[in-house]
Amino acid sequence: MRGISLFLDQLAEHCPDIRALWMIGERADDEALGSCGPFGWDLLAFADAETLDRLREATDLHRSDIRLRVVVDGDRFEPAWGDPALAGSLSEWRWRRVSELEAFYSSERLETVLPRQRAVRLSEGRFTAFAAARVAPAAPRDLVHAA
Repeated sequence: MRGISLFLDQLAEHCPDIRALWMIGERADDEALGSCGPFGWDLLAFADAETLDRLREATDLHRSDIRLRVVVDGDRFEPAWGDPALAGSLSEWRWRRVSELEAFYSSERLETVLPRQRAVRLSEGRFTAFAAARVAPAAPRDLVHAA
């Protein structure tokens, strides 16, 4: 996680209202976190539209090796920067939280089939607590699509 620690600290400082942060994509599937797809880090944040706007304006956080999607209403998500076509919804992805630390998702969009993939929670609760202590509180807030 060293490659992303500084970014997570900056993200927590800039957007303390993020309720939960999940790692998705290949790195979440790789227990050793050794593989790297086209993006070094693929993240999904649960927040609100104001936080998404703040992230879009914070160009110092925009990194080409990080893809950050923000769930703004419990289902619909949009990219904080980059390709707007990355918008979608958790219901489209069939997002299912199976534990406090793990979720699974898959999708059969028109031209792309996304096989079942794993997501790993990096933080939950007040994001500032994650930045300060790197420990996640146990108060779930993104349960709209819980198992």
